[in-house]
Amino acid sequence: MNRDEIINKDKQRRSAERELKLGISATRTYLQPRAIGQRILQSQKQKFTTRTEIAGRFASDNMRWIVAGGLLTLLISARLPISKRLNWLRGRTANK
Repeated sequence: MNRDEIINKDKQRRSAERELKLGISATRTYLQPRAIGQRILQSQKQKFTTRTEIAGRFASDNMRWIVAGGLLTLLISARLPISKRLNWLRGRTANK
C-alpha cells in the first residue's frame, strides 16, 4: 500500500463515519416523542379533513332528503302536542 491509497482510505472512512453520525442524528430526531406526536397529530388532521370533505359533499348532494327527513321527524315528534292542542281548541269552541 502506498501513501495515496492510505490517504484515500482514511478519507473514505471519515466520510462514512460522518454519514453514519448524520444518520444517527436524523434517527434520534425522527424518534423523539414530540416528533412522533406531531406526525400522529398531522395524520389525524389529514384524515379529519378528508372525512369532513366527504361528509360535506354528501350533505350538499342529499340536502333535499335531509331537510325532508328533518321535517318528517319534527312532524312525527310534534304529533301528540299538536293533537292535544287541536282537541283543546275543539273543546273550547264546543263550550261557547
